[in-house]
Amino acid sequence: MILNYLRDGTIRLPTNNKYSYTEKSDNTLLCNIELFDKLSSQHHNRLCFIRDLSGRNEICCWTFYGGGKKLSEISCTSIMYATERKQTKIEFPEAKILEETLNCNASIQNTDTEMPESL
Repeated sequence: MILNYLRDGTIRLPTNNKYSYTEKSDNTLLCNIELFDKLSSQHHNRLCFIRDLSGRNEICCWTFYGGGKKLSEISCTSIMYATERKQTKIEFPEAKILEETLNCNASIQNTDTEMPESL
């Protein structure tokens, strides 16, 4: 896995939109993606951001790595059972995501190291 070879301070967000969502889930997924893009532009010289579009089963799950290990994970999805079918509800836990981003940033031991421009 490529994450084993990356430096400390990595945030990964897989997104997958092949499932049946609740009414507001598309907008909420977009909010997660927009926050990811905003954080990656603000912290690009300190943290590595990976947007995973591999299409695996994960729909929206923030994963934070630091100190050579997984620090935490924030799942944004839950299953809602409607009368006709089950649907996926996507949430936007912005405060948790920002807190874990700060924790990930704090886990970097060498604060003088910057990410190379090309990866």
